[in-house]
Amino acid sequence: MFITEELLRKNTACRDHVDMFACLHPNGFYPTAHNLLEAHDHGVDVFQLAHLLPLRGPNGMLHFCLLCARRVQHLAKDARVKESLDITEHYALGEGTEEDRKTAERISWKAYLDSGGPGQHFDFTRDEFTALNAVSAAHSIWCSPAWLAHDVAEALGFSASRRDGHEGYQTGFRIQVAILSEMLLAN
Repeated sequence: MFITEELLRKNTACRDHVDMFACLHPNGFYPTAHNLLEAHDHGVDVFQLAHLLPLRGPNGMLHFCLLCARRVQHLAKDARVKESLDITEHYALGEGTEEDRKTAERISWKAYLDSGGPGQHFDFTRDEFTALNAVSAAHSIWCSPAWLAHDVAEALGFSASRRDGHEGYQTGFRIQVAILSEMLLAN
């Protein structure tokens, strides 16, 4: 997919960032990981580009969020995470009902609360914190792509790099950008 200013202006989710993309790439651009990371460095929420995805089913953003959450599903110790993501996938493909969507959201929220939920987790081990972020990612699908990006980046980053803080987060973020880039370029 080649992304132009016109394409971004037609997509309401991307309007806030059109001017920044137009400055960086006045003639349009291919959403390579390099271009997306460059845009991110200039303050653009690159995950909003997932709204451009005409993927399987009616909801490209939901499909992107689902693929990202699936990347950390194995880090969650709670079986309800897989159940929630399976229901979400069914819904994302256009095969589920609104009741299915609500069920997936309820299951993921309950798993999140039972795993430590919102609050400060200073006493969590790295593995417990990683698992909490994986559970949170399953619920963040229904809340916000930005929250999902944060949860997945932390879970992937800490799991993959086994490093603390910013470096681990950046590892996870780059993995997500690569997923988005691959999905956008495939269309």
